Amino acid sequence: MTNVLAVANRFIMLARQDGRSFNTQQLMKLCIIAQGMHLTIYHKKMFDEKIEAWKLGTVVPKLYKVLKPFRGNPIKEPVKSWRFLLWDNYLSDAEKAVVQMVYENFGYLDGTTLSMMTNQREIYKQSIKMANKENFEFTHNYLLSFFYDKVISIQHLTDQAKFIKQNYCVV
Repeated sequence: MTNVLAVANRFIMLARQDGRSFNTQQLMKLCIIAQGMHLTIYHKKMFDEKIEAWKLGTVVPKLYKVLKPFRGNPIKEPVKSWRFLLWDNYLSDAEKAVVQMVYENFGYLDGTTLSMMTNQREIYKQSIKMANKENFEFTHNYLLSFFYDKVISIQHLTDQAKFIKQNYCVV
């Protein structure tokens, strides 16, 4: 298992290789989608940090704290934290494959579209109601349910998920 900053930095590296960058909103949502995909494929978390439903959307609080200074500006370099230095070493081959799959299938979307995917679903709306509009931590069963029903059912993603599981079965 890795941490959310390593996942975010992997997305930043992939974008940089393509001459692109992400803003805070895009990076946040891509990390959440990667966690959901990993849960769907392996039934295990990719990173241990919690994901919460806030009034304005789904958030990984630890990542939010690190990305907040960027505001809406492009993030072109790996984000740093005192917790680790060599971020790429914190991702297994299976985790890298999931991040790559998410990048290829969702990395081209803008932050608003990614937010609509993660915030406008029934699972998000239910969690906000349950929390009485306070921050609510998503359980992994919630994420797994959302991604299995809404995202992984798309055929080409299902095929990619099967390929990753077959070729990178050890996480």
